[in-house]
Amino acid sequence: GSGGIQPQLGLSYSSSNKRMGAAGIGWSLAGMSSITRCGKSHFYDDLGSDYVRDVQLDSSDAFCVDGQRLIEVVGGVYRTEQDSFTEYELIGSLASITGFKATTKSGETHYYGNLNSSTSAIQYVSSALTDNRAVANTWLRSSIVDTHENTIRYKYTSPINDINKEALLSSIEYGVTKVELNYQTTDEPLYGYRFGAPYQRTHVIDSVVISNNSNEIRKYDLTYEDNEAARYLGKVEVCQFNRCAYPLNFNWPNDALLSGALVYSESRKRTVGLGKPEYLNALVTADLDGDGHSDLVSYNGKGTWRVTYGDNLGYDSIALPSQDEDYRPKAIASDFNGDGRADVLVSSKSSSGVFKWYLLHQEGEVTTSTECTTTYEDIDFGEFKPITTCYPKTQVGELIYDEITALAGENKNIQPADIDGDGLLDLAYVSGYDYVFYRLNTLSKTGVVGFDTSKAALRISDVKSPLYDKTDAEGRRPSLSFSDANWGDVNGDGLSDIIVEVEVGVVDEEDGPELEGAELHYAINQGNGHFTPVYTGLVEDDSDGFENVQLIDFNGDGLQDLLYHNFGKWYVAQSNGAGFEPVKDVFGEAVAAKDVMAVNLDKDFKTEIISFKNPRAPRVYKFDAKENSFVDVTGLGFVREDSDTVKDSFQAGDFNGDGAIDFMRVRYEQDNVTGHIFEYNSSYVLERTITGIRSRAGDTNIGYRPLTDDEVYEGRVEAQFPIISASGAAYVVSKVISTNPISGLNGHNKTASVTYKYANMAFHGQGRGYLGFGKLTTIDSRDDDYDMVTETVYHQGFDEDETGV
Repeated sequence: GSGGIQPQLGLSYSSSNKRMGAAGIGWSLAGMSSITRCGKSHFYDDLGSDYVRDVQLDSSDAFCVDGQRLIEVVGGVYRTEQDSFTEYELIGSLASITGFKATTKSGETHYYGNLNSSTSAIQYVSSALTDNRAVANTWLRSSIVDTHENTIRYKYTSPINDINKEALLSSIEYGVTKVELNYQTTDEPLYGYRFGAPYQRTHVIDSVVISNNSNEIRKYDLTYEDNEAARYLGKVEVCQFNRCAYPLNFNWPNDALLSGALVYSESRKRTVGLGKPEYLNALVTADLDGDGHSDLVSYNGKGTWRVTYGDNLGYDSIALPSQDEDYRPKAIASDFNGDGRADVLVSSKSSSGVFKWYLLHQEGEVTTSTECTTTYEDIDFGEFKPITTCYPKTQVGELIYDEITALAGENKNIQPADIDGDGLLDLAYVSGYDYVFYRLNTLSKTGVVGFDTSKAALRISDVKSPLYDKTDAEGRRPSLSFSDANWGDVNGDGLSDIIVEVEVGVVDEEDGPELEGAELHYAINQGNGHFTPVYTGLVEDDSDGFENVQLIDFNGDGLQDLLYHNFGKWYVAQSNGAGFEPVKDVFGEAVAAKDVMAVNLDKDFKTEIISFKNPRAPRVYKFDAKENSFVDVTGLGFVREDSDTVKDSFQAGDFNGDGAIDFMRVRYEQDNVTGHIFEYNSSYVLERTITGIRSRAGDTNIGYRPLTDDEVYEGRVEAQFPIISASGAAYVVSKVISTNPISGLNGHNKTASVTYKYANMAFHGQGRGYLGFGKLTTIDSRDDDYDMVTETVYHQGFDEDETGV
């Protein structure tokens, strides 16, 4: 371009991104930029007693540029938190923003939104949350001007860019040069909701054409591995003046669910003994030791809890004091102390009838050491030869319990929920028929969990019931009561919202009280424990109520959708961020309440539904965004027994640490209980991820391993909340092997290999999010005689005593 100005544009790939992008799954356009409204947090903002505050679509909102928080330095002028020496000036007023003008340290001016003659660089939200008024939410970069007035202009499709319209970059113009992007539709569109409105990505790039004075000088053609479906980018070919270079090819593994193959196998199950049925109660899976493998926590009677550790690390047990031998306790698995490991909150009933609660948790890490023993072999007339044998010994941290004194006397159906958005799990429960209560987590500075006094989240008098009003108008003396409550993030603001089942009863003069019907209502958490207003009429039913009400994300948009069973059928209502879309029938036929499980099988952040209607051949259903319905994609691969002598239940977990969902089929028979562990058939295969690249320079193979692999992850550190030190089964690049074009005969007989190791992954639990790894080690093995080892230590933004780095 004039004066040497030119845009930076390319394709960027991330193996952790499983969503449909600009060029299929995992791909995005690099070199683009935008400013959006973003929520506020306790870390950046003075929110009083609140910890988070979602986008309000008004003048109180914060702003982010390309995911980085903008910090206001003076009225209407912002800089990024990690200062790039670029100033962003808001143009207009907070109530009516036209765009932003950014000035870089080199003197360039970047315009965002409809500035500098642009007309199509703003996306708006128009929904019930805005009273159906168009409110600007995203300002796309529309032009760049250098110090000599040379200009790059970015143009987008759809001059009225609502959030439910797809904002596609159509061209970039600078001087006499033009870059045009052409698109094709995909069979796996990305649909979701936010702020009460839909958004979509239905197109992927088909080609990119660069022209000069309207004459084509270069073209990039993108071909997708699955052709019209356009999920996986297969190759990119560049052509210039009718001559094309050798294409860049990408290899992808098979998608197990979409291939139609069974995802589990009866023939590959592992069997473990779980004891006698009279002793085995309150069975849950939870990763207590933080090694990324699910542990099995079970109550074995007489106050004793047993933990069977995953990864063959043995077992441990702990006894609670003064236990009623006939009591069947409750167990709730969640991370209550914010250390990145699961805890188990268990109930207890003493022999005198007093209810108590205890928190089982692990202290210390899983460590491996080498131990040696020496024996002596008699070789000849009293001469002994010492023989030393060494073996690895794994030590699991200490299993301990703390009494939660604030819960003394409680015998409720307690659920974990983050009421105030502080990143710690609080407790919530229905009390009697008239209240939904919560208790805030009061984690101490030394990591001791406690809970505050109970507060009312919702009162039955807050609920406006259409069925109640109807019955009351008939003069039939109705009454309202809560029967159950479920918690989840309906609108994506980081606060737990409530779904409550409300029963409407009447008093019959002859028969006494009887149930007239039931309704589902939801209340959005406004922050700090305030639940107003209550939205009514979500689902009304004049029958005997609802079963298995759950909040689960089916379409991967980060909002939790509603799933429930009613009158023989299963239904789902998608959250739109301000309420719920119309209810849909999941299967189109009757399926019993006991015959359905909902779980994310394939690590794509979308929950699948398993139907056991035919227990000998269960099926897996996945939400199809294009069809806007659930479709039968494959068989499960194992069976369920449900007879008078054999009954099966299921526990989902990750028993081999590969990040995929495994199942333990807990089989209860007359004299014993057996666990059958079924591992995902594509174990340790990172699906929907590029595993190989072929170019004219040679082949590159990319290996991935989860952080549960000790060869890849060198360890986590003990950290204090809000710093969370984590491991888990997140996948990272573990090894890259490439043909070496400068070694060997003809440059292709030798390979270069680089191995990667990671350490100290951490998160900030109160606003700053992912802090990255504390250390990265690369081992370059291209030379036959030595390895080149490079260690890079990163500052994760906090003091050493917080992160250990």
